[in-house]
Amino acid sequence: MKNKKLFIFLFLLILMISYSFTINAQLSKITIGEDTYLIENYDKFKEIKSPKLALALSGGGARGFVNIGVIKALNEAGIYPDIVIGSSMGGIIGTLYGSGLSGESVENITTNLPYNSLLDINLFPIYSLFQTDKFNYIIEKVSPEKKLENFPVKTGLLNFDLDSGNMYVTSNGKISEVLQSTYSIPFYYPVYKSKDRYLVDPGLIEMVPAKAARALSADIVISTTAFDELPYETYKYPIQSLSRMLLLVQKKNSQPILNKYSDIIIKNEVSDYSFKDFDLIEEFIAIGYNNTKAKIPEIKKLLEDKNYKSRKPDFFEYNKKYYDELYTDILFDRMIYPDTYFNYLLYYFDNQSFFEQDLFRNLVYDLHYGVYFEKSHIKIKTLFDVDDDKHTELMMRYKKLLEPMDYIIRIKNNPRYNNIDYITEFKFFIQNSSFSIGAANLKKENYYYLNNNIRLGLAKFDFENNTDLLLNKNKKPQFINSSLLEYNFNKSWIYSNKFVFSNTNLLGNPDIYRGKDNNKKEKTSLSTSLIYRYPFSESTELLHFFSLEQFNPSIFLDLNFEDKFNAAAGINLNMISSLMGLKPLNIDLSAAYDKNSKEMVYNFSFNLNY
Repeated sequence: MKNKKLFIFLFLLILMISYSFTINAQLSKITIGEDTYLIENYDKFKEIKSPKLALALSGGGARGFVNIGVIKALNEAGIYPDIVIGSSMGGIIGTLYGSGLSGESVENITTNLPYNSLLDINLFPIYSLFQTDKFNYIIEKVSPEKKLENFPVKTGLLNFDLDSGNMYVTSNGKISEVLQSTYSIPFYYPVYKSKDRYLVDPGLIEMVPAKAARALSADIVISTTAFDELPYETYKYPIQSLSRMLLLVQKKNSQPILNKYSDIIIKNEVSDYSFKDFDLIEEFIAIGYNNTKAKIPEIKKLLEDKNYKSRKPDFFEYNKKYYDELYTDILFDRMIYPDTYFNYLLYYFDNQSFFEQDLFRNLVYDLHYGVYFEKSHIKIKTLFDVDDDKHTELMMRYKKLLEPMDYIIRIKNNPRYNNIDYITEFKFFIQNSSFSIGAANLKKENYYYLNNNIRLGLAKFDFENNTDLLLNKNKKPQFINSSLLEYNFNKSWIYSNKFVFSNTNLLGNPDIYRGKDNNKKEKTSLSTSLIYRYPFSESTELLHFFSLEQFNPSIFLDLNFEDKFNAAAGINLNMISSLMGLKPLNIDLSAAYDKNSKEMVYNFSFNLNY
């Protein structure tokens, strides 16, 4: 009996050791010069028929979107690399392409993604400023193949291993689990941990992975650049001098690698831009596209000399219906994420009450705060110290109770009426719109509740409408309608119209009138503005975190119908800033002459939307 147990133990031990050897065998050490590359699944790169063409995609934050233009131009010329390796943003773009999307498909997807809603800010950034799990999962959702080892184009993500000090190439695992490794910038984005390894963005050592491409056995390497120049004239603040020092180290390390190991370098002049300019994606793509088109004759000659014949991968067909549905889910916060999320909420200017419409929120000049929790289909948010009565609110949502439907309930204690107010609804979604039907109890009265929300972009027009309706057989219908219609004459000029009709304050008090407003429940307001949009191609930075992206001065005329007609005319100064280029920070200042009071009225708001 003892011998039998010993035999079973030894057999299991041998199996475990053999399995361990199998896992370790997948990690190869390739030395080039003085550098060692730890490469996952090296054999799959080695077995590609020579000559092998590799595309080494540069990092550079938002500037790295030039890589999409590069890929698009190469594809149009019938050039399809056998290997794609990227670092940081180059790794993200390389992942999308390697998963089976053509350059044109990658462009369609990336120019429509609402990046501002994909990253959450950590109010207390102990480990990182941003939470990135949702972003990684969205990249996996838009990618046809979900695991790197199954990609139709052999793909590697270049990282730096903090423990060994070696470069590390990830080529195995689900996108949502491993993508973080190539853009993990300490403090900004979480450091990626895999087993006992801590992997980070390799940009300081090898921003353009040309040498890594050679380590993957590439015979021909086409490299891209998206190098930076900081817009500082002095180095007064510590962050400026530190950033300049890191940039010089980065260039000192990257330039020799780029020159020595690249056969073709596609240089993209983006030094006037910031790595935070995520609002200029189309401009970056155009830069990469035009620079690559100019290089096509040189590239074709090189490939001909090397006797290289390109083989087109099995690209997946772009499914517009799938991506339209996916964008609707992102737009209306319907994504089902695999991980658990918890975060703190903090607001000051705009009233973020769950009982307010989203389109035009009332200014409150008061602090309210809360928390949110999300796991699978369930999302819970709570707010404290809301409005003058300092009440508490709770919102619970079950996403995709049915594929086109969510269930939502909003609850608040109403101290003025000694009541628990609530709105409960079933919300149905179709492309760019939603419709709700439900019930409510507000100020001790029962109602049927209906809601409609539409968001459309048609040619030069942008339209959004939010309608709430409460029905009670003993009362007239309680109704709020808010609409926004904008016409874009060109990139610089916008004609904007806002409209609010309300006969109730049960569903908040949307306010667009910038004169003296009595905030009565029954009102009709119209605001018309001519806006000049001035984007900053070189973002003015403040302490390296905040940057000024856009300045929008405007003249306006606001009309208000309460007890009597009133009008206000004036100027508005709007500044759109960002936190790391991803979360919009709106600063708004208006000065208006009010017709009835014959006074100047000033309004100011400062809102970080997260």
